Amino acid sequence: MNYTQVDGKREYTLFFYDQDDLEYDSITFDEPLEMTPAVGNISWLGDGRFAHTHAVLSREGGSTVAGHLDSATTFAGELYVREFDTRLEREHDETTDLDLWPL
Repeated sequence: MNYTQVDGKREYTLFFYDQDDLEYDSITFDEPLEMTPAVGNISWLGDGRFAHTHAVLSREGGSTVAGHLDSATTFAGELYVREFDTRLEREHDETTDLDLWPL
């Protein structure tokens, strides 16, 4: 399933993947930002669902920040979700140390 989201939120935490260290670094923004938009997918990882979301956040003056969305506190928002007929399952990839679709 994939989704698109637009909204305004107060607090965001984004992840940035360090390709040298093979780990995520996080940064939290506690300010009014607008998501313009977020795009992602929901697939299976083990026995649970895994949401993989890329977000672009805009400040009032027009500057932006972006990354993998970890968490957010919502002010208002809209979400469009589309379900696929195929079950998408992630598997661990040794090269990147990420859980990816085996395409």
